[in-house]
Amino acid sequence: MDSSISLLPELANSDAGDETETCATDVDCSDHDPRCNLTTNICVDCLSDDDCGGEAPPKCLLEAGDCVQCVSDADCSTGEPYCDPDGNHCEECFLDEHCDVGEVCDPDEERCVEPVAPN
Repeated sequence: MDSSISLLPELANSDAGDETETCATDVDCSDHDPRCNLTTNICVDCLSDDDCGGEAPPKCLLEAGDCVQCVSDADCSTGEPYCDPDGNHCEECFLDEHCDVGEVCDPDEERCVEPVAPN
């Protein structure tokens, strides 16, 4: 067994259930993770936004090598203007500050709602 393989689990991308593929070039990678990160020698989904095909998800989260919906608020539209850094997806809110005065952010629905009066 190659001694470098024992170091790879902590470098693997964040997709649950994925097995880490080691590589020297893109040819060594599968369709699921088609790009070879030459720094870590691990197959990843992307190394740049161009690898994500310009469709949703359109952005490459470079740290993980995964295509995601957004990496910053600038990647989101007016209806869902905030990029949640925990899931890298656009939503109406993930903080109360994202809502109009008198509203709060419902974390389950990821939208602004009227606060519920305490009983």
